[in-house]
Amino acid sequence: MKTYAFTNRKGGVGKTTLSSHVAYYAAARGKRTILVDVDPQGNASKTFTDKDPEHELVDVLTGKVLPDEAVVSLRPGLDILATNGKSGRLQEYADGGITTEPMIFFELVSLLRGQYDICIFDLSPGQGTIERAAIAACDEAVVPLVPEPLAADGVVYFRDALPKIRKGFRSNVALKKVIINGINESMTVHRAYRDELVKLGGYEFYQVPQWAGFKKAQDKYKSIFELDPTDKKKQSEVEQSIKSLGEALI
Repeated sequence: MKTYAFTNRKGGVGKTTLSSHVAYYAAARGKRTILVDVDPQGNASKTFTDKDPEHELVDVLTGKVLPDEAVVSLRPGLDILATNGKSGRLQEYADGGITTEPMIFFELVSLLRGQYDICIFDLSPGQGTIERAAIAACDEAVVPLVPEPLAADGVVYFRDALPKIRKGFRSNVALKKVIINGINESMTVHRAYRDELVKLGGYEFYQVPQWAGFKKAQDKYKSIFELDPTDKKKQSEVEQSIKSLGEALI
């Protein structure tokens, strides 16, 4: 099972949108996929369904239920360990319980291994204990960002923090892929920020175009692949960007 953590200490960069759509694409390609919502706000849990889960991720982490009892099927081949943002229970665990069980996500990955081909963690902004613990349990961290001032600093910050995560959790997690999300090639400033990021070197860079269709899909609890196209050319371009990223991860 391949494991990925979508992470950035900055909010609003599209972590949830991208992690959810890559998970959707992996399942559509025949990979048994699970999305794990490690964000106390529970946004990933509301991407493809409007239903609240009977059991949450925190119930699994605290041993209240087994993963099989908490998993919710979203689409054929795509499951989720959800978080109910209204309950606040994952935030409570992040503020206290995780400090006594820093290796809990390694245990979770071990329980899921064999049942799934792909496991994707959607993390909240920040680098608290729960985020670091989830990152450490993965094969790779994937950093989405947007083309704006100081975007490169986010990659550098995480790159510099990674050795401490590896050492603290005895982890081999790698940082290989950076996603430039919401790029508009017609904007000179976007191209300039993109070029600045690429100069960092040492990473595989992927681009996802700016497109209002993501919001339209979210409002309908759908993926962009399930939308009726209104701008076929643009939708095809965006879908291809997700497919390219998905192929690199599966």
